[in-house]
Amino acid sequence: MAEYGAKFTVDLDNYKATDNYRPSTPMDVFKAIIPHISTLMGRIKANYQMYPSYLIAGIKTASMLRSLQEMMVSLPGDRGGMGFGGTTAQFLKLKILESVSADEAKIYLTTKAPANALEKSSIIDLIFQPLYIVKEITDGATRNYVRARTMIEVARTDGMGCIEVLNIDNYLANTAS
Repeated sequence: MAEYGAKFTVDLDNYKATDNYRPSTPMDVFKAIIPHISTLMGRIKANYQMYPSYLIAGIKTASMLRSLQEMMVSLPGDRGGMGFGGTTAQFLKLKILESVSADEAKIYLTTKAPANALEKSSIIDLIFQPLYIVKEITDGATRNYVRARTMIEVARTDGMGCIEVLNIDNYLANTAS
């Protein structure tokens, strides 16, 4: 992704305190990422001729991004420090996918292949047949689960981008495992 100019690094500590800007919540600091997402979307469009459709992030980072989308939509009277306008509205169009295996300090953007154009896929999800059924009996209750073996593979990195977020742990709550 770095070869295509589609990898950025953002240090959230750069936004935490200056003379004009004193964030009062993690959301105030985290919104510094939104312009970088819009820039990365433009870079992917230039490289791949398609705008990205998905944001992929770890669970905590995805929840913060989802909260930003909801806050942007629900601002009463378009007032407040979270207001955005212009091209940053592209951020609202992205579907946020959370992944347990994704690094919390990285946000990935990826395109969605158009119907009947698999050659434009940047991520491929393979499902191996056959499906199999797992039967579980617990305290007399029987549950059946249908399983399939799957694998997700990155096919083309020119349709993807990445934002590495430094010092993100300072702004996302740590939870006990």
